Amino acid sequence: FQLFMDDSQNVYGQVPIDSLKEQLPEGLSFRGRTRVLKETFRATRDILDVAFNVVLDPLRQHRVTDPGMREYMKAGELARERLLWLPEETLEGLYRVQSTERGGVLPQAKDFASSTSEARWVAKEIARLVREEGVHPGDILVVAPVMPASFTDALRKAGVPAEAYGGKGGRDVTDFRVSGVDHVRATTVFSCKGHECPVVFFAGLEALDSIEAWMAGARQRSERENERIRRAMFYVGATRAMKRQYLTGVRGGRFLWVAASYVETLSGHRPAP
Repeated sequence: FQLFMDDSQNVYGQVPIDSLKEQLPEGLSFRGRTRVLKETFRATRDILDVAFNVVLDPLRQHRVTDPGMREYMKAGELARERLLWLPEETLEGLYRVQSTERGGVLPQAKDFASSTSEARWVAKEIARLVREEGVHPGDILVVAPVMPASFTDALRKAGVPAEAYGGKGGRDVTDFRVSGVDHVRATTVFSCKGHECPVVFFAGLEALDSIEAWMAGARQRSERENERIRRAMFYVGATRAMKRQYLTGVRGGRFLWVAASYVETLSGHRPAP
């Protein structure tokens, strides 16, 4: 019997693995037999570097009280295993992922005046990828915290076959196929867990700032817990891409601004403070 668990993707607020081990039936124990997987096979180092720094925020770009993400993401444990360089070990004062040797390109962060203009640009860029770069529609995934159907509507208007799974107006998530599709898939952060795709658009990031307005139970949780959930959701959505990642949202959204800031610093165009 094997149990795989990644606390950093625990966006549902369920018990972490350390607590789960204490709840196992008598006689069933993982003590002394826990292993850390030491290689990342999905995303590139560039994609993971952005995700880790936005979530752990070594430069304090979020400007809110830290919800304890360094402990939650087990950064110290990863550092001991030499899977992660800590800010004090790097010239930029940033986290650097060492669990993969695959390089690539940094995510592209882009903001818009409205959600309508964002959806139109996403559709236009996807149409360009299909037409000019020969990317198969089935190799493109759109992830949104809410309303993924708003992006498939724009895609269809741009002549790109697309289907939404989950969220208002989307098909049942049980219909979501991981391969062998001839259309662009759009889904929610919750429904994309466990999935991957060569090209991913993580869109509508401003919705992470206001989960109290649309996520069940958020108003009953503490602000610290909600902030942890926001960052865990970002991590999930920002690590589905295998090769190319786009981060988009309405101008003024905190997570998009923080992501753009770290992309710029990691690219060397913006010096670390």
